[in-house]
Amino acid sequence: MKLALKFLDKFSNFSLGMTLALSLVVPANAASVSFVPEGSQLDNDPILDLGTSVGENLGFTVTLDTSGLANPLQSLVISFQFDETEIQFGTITPLNDPFFPNITFDGFFPNPSPGLTNSIQITRVSPNAGGVSGLFNLFIDNYTVQPGLINDGLPDYRIVVVEAIDITETNVTSAFNIQEVSLHSVPESSSNLSFLALGILGAGSILKSKIRQG
Repeated sequence: MKLALKFLDKFSNFSLGMTLALSLVVPANAASVSFVPEGSQLDNDPILDLGTSVGENLGFTVTLDTSGLANPLQSLVISFQFDETEIQFGTITPLNDPFFPNITFDGFFPNPSPGLTNSIQITRVSPNAGGVSGLFNLFIDNYTVQPGLINDGLPDYRIVVVEAIDITETNVTSAFNIQEVSLHSVPESSSNLSFLALGILGAGSILKSKIRQG
């Protein structure tokens, strides 16, 4: 009986210690800087794919979500990484959120990782002494699809949080996810072309009917 009680006492202390230790760990992906369109699965690799074509303008709406953090966010460094042979950077359109009322570039950085040739880094410190917390649309990141578009199975656009610091000066970078997408060349479907042809024939028939009536 005494042996059982000692075991239970040690087990309780161990459980309490583990609970306290786990409570001090920032949960993975408790926060995010994400974008849409996020793509879908078009092939067999694990990266989500976005169907597009040369010359198309792509606008990624970027969102910040800090709801899973214990404290408001004070500063944030984001890296936008892209393959410039497949998409060319255009503009960033601010969406007037409280964290990024103005966009300040740290500059362009070459070759962030395999398949991605360039990156843009942005740093922002909250103008609010109490930091920011919640869900915000940050901006729209605009690109134009280039003739070098190929289905190579590599990421073509990625967002990485380089550094995130909360108001207690705790580094919470590990709480943020990494999101990426691969661009796929998708020709106009035959069904769309058929609908277009039917539309043209229909318009021609209506025009001929009006000419005869006239």
